[in-house]
Amino acid sequence: MNPDDLDDVDREIRLNQFRNEAEDHVESGEERQVPDDNGGKGLEYLSAWEGGGFGLCPADLLEKMGNSMQPPDELDGETLPTKLHEVIQGLARIGAFVHGTHHLTDEELYRQMWIEMLFKKALLIPQNAAYAYHWDPLGIRWGAVAKKTPART
Repeated sequence: MNPDDLDDVDREIRLNQFRNEAEDHVESGEERQVPDDNGGKGLEYLSAWEGGGFGLCPADLLEKMGNSMQPPDELDGETLPTKLHEVIQGLARIGAFVHGTHHLTDEELYRQMWIEMLFKKALLIPQNAAYAYHWDPLGIRWGAVAKKTPART
């Protein structure tokens, strides 16, 4: 067997472990924690992301938390603000934050999140409070690793 093939298999196993850790954490309902090593594991996640294979859809994690995902067209003027609040609160619990939304109505924001964010793979590390994923509807998408201060939810 080619050594490169073994490297690919090892990498795929590690990526699956990362995904499973994140999903297990979300399902457990535990709060996000700042790791003792403050970055060691986070750097592994970032390296996996840069390698092009690790990513989770925010909507998948929200559903694992018990938040049903409803398309924008199924929500009316009364239910949409409640659903939007539920989604934004859920995103904060997994370390994903929304910025630059003051120019959008609730409906525009939810629709844009539905199309551009909730079902796209992102580097999410819900168990690590030293990491946060940020999404801006104007097109700015970035993640950040905090040095000492945990992300606030």
